[in-house]
Amino acid sequence: FFVATWDDGEPCIDAQPFFAALRYATPAAVSLFAARRFAVCGLGSSAYPVSYQAAAFSLSESLRALGALEICPVGEEDDVFPRLGYTSFSASVLPALSDPAPPIESPSQIGTPGEGEAG
Repeated sequence: FFVATWDDGEPCIDAQPFFAALRYATPAAVSLFAARRFAVCGLGSSAYPVSYQAAAFSLSESLRALGALEICPVGEEDDVFPRLGYTSFSASVLPALSDPAPPIESPSQIGTPGEGEAG
């Protein structure tokens, strides 16, 4: 995911519905993210230190809370120092993407907690 931070640390307007969906995820939605691999690269400006990369770190936290597996640290592309953050991010994400991922069950194969357990 590439995500921009704007205003007071919020994701851009086009990304806000996705962030809201993650925040209020239903059990079915949670199963879509469980054990999925992901990486986040933030797009922001360190000229705004209070909210710098807030949306990227929020997205990373939300996806991990839903059971997704982060494959590398959040990248931090900075408008003040262009390309340095992306260069670092790509150096960590590209090798992680080439590692074979463990098989992921489709949402229809994922049972609910307690299924099949003896009572």
